[in-house]
Amino acid sequence: MSNPEEPHHNPPNQNQNNTPPTKRRKIQLDLETEKKNQQNEKEQKNNETEENKEKGGVKTGYLELAALDISVLRDQKRLPWTEELPYEYVVVPDPDGKGETGVHAKVLNKRSLIYLDEFTNMEICKIWDMEKMLPEAWQIALAAEFVKPYWLKLKEFLFEKDRLGRFIYPPVRQIFVAFEHCPSPDSISAVIIGQDPYHSPGQAHGLAFSVPFGQAIPSSLANIFEELQQDLGKDGFTYPSHGCLTGWAKQGVLLLNTALTVTYRQPGSHATPWHDFTAAVIKLINGTSKRPLVFFAWGQHAQKATEGIDKNHCVLMAAHPSGLSADKGFFGCRHFSAANTFLTTNGQKPISWSTTY
Repeated sequence: MSNPEEPHHNPPNQNQNNTPPTKRRKIQLDLETEKKNQQNEKEQKNNETEENKEKGGVKTGYLELAALDISVLRDQKRLPWTEELPYEYVVVPDPDGKGETGVHAKVLNKRSLIYLDEFTNMEICKIWDMEKMLPEAWQIALAAEFVKPYWLKLKEFLFEKDRLGRFIYPPVRQIFVAFEHCPSPDSISAVIIGQDPYHSPGQAHGLAFSVPFGQAIPSSLANIFEELQQDLGKDGFTYPSHGCLTGWAKQGVLLLNTALTVTYRQPGSHATPWHDFTAAVIKLINGTSKRPLVFFAWGQHAQKATEGIDKNHCVLMAAHPSGLSADKGFFGCRHFSAANTFLTTNGQKPISWSTTY
C-alpha cells in the first residue's frame, strides 16, 4: 500500500524532446537558412548555364558524357543541347577571342568521345575508332593500315591533343570528307595534293585548298582560281564568289592533304603522325587504279609525296600556289587544261573546273 503523502512520479518519456524552445527555434532557422542557400546556389548555377547558352553555347570542342548510355547516342547520331543530359563541361574562350565559347574535354573513357559542333548540336566522334568514319570501300582497301603501330600512335596523338584542350582542325567528323566524296579508289579521276589543313577557326573542312561557304578565299586558292582563268579563259572558268571545292570532289577529284589534321595556328604540327597513312593512300591509288589518273603535285612537299607514281599516270608538277611562290612557276603552268587533255585522251570525262560546288 502506497503512502498517501508521497508524491506520485510518472515514468520518464524516452521520446520526449527536452531541447529548450529557444534552441529548437534556432536549429529550425539554421536548417531553413541552409535550404535557402542550397536553393540560391542551384538557381545561380542554372542562370550561369542559361547565360552561357545566350552567349552562343558551345562553339567547338569535345565532351565526355559521364552517365549516359552511349548506345543511345550511337543510334541517334545527333542530339540537341538539353539540361537533362548528365555531363560535365568547362567553358573556355574561343581561340580567336571573339567571345564565343568552347569546351575543354573531361576525359573519362577513350572510347566514348562526344563532339560538340556548331553551338548546340553534338554527334559521336570516336577518335579511337575513327577508321570507321571512312566509306566502307576505303575501310576494306586500307584494312592492313589500321593494325599497324603507326595508326595506334596517330590516334593516341590526336586523343592526347584533345585531352589537353588543344583546338584541332578540321572537326573530327570532317577529317575524311575527301574520301566521302570519292567513296572508293575506283571513283577517282585526279588527285590534288595539299600539305595540311588551314589552321584558323572555320576554314578547314576536310578538302585540300577548299574552305566552307562564308569563309574568305585564302591566297593559295585565289591563285589557283587566277591560274584557272588564265588557262581556260573567262568562258572556260568563271571566278567564284566562294572557296568551296566540293563540286570538284564530287567529280572524282581527291583533294588530299598529306596531313589530315592540324593544331590551331601551328602549321605542319601533325605532318609526321599522318605521313604513313596518306603515303599508303597514294600508294594504293597508284597501284590499284584501273585507269590512268592525274596527280597535281604543287610544291616540293607534294612532289615528294608523288615519287614512285607509275608512268601510266600523269604527274603535273609546278611551284606551290601560295603567295610566296605562285609567281615562281605556278602561274602559267596550265595544269587544268593539261589534265583534261590527258583524261579525254584516255577515254575519261574531263573535269568541269567551273563546277566548284
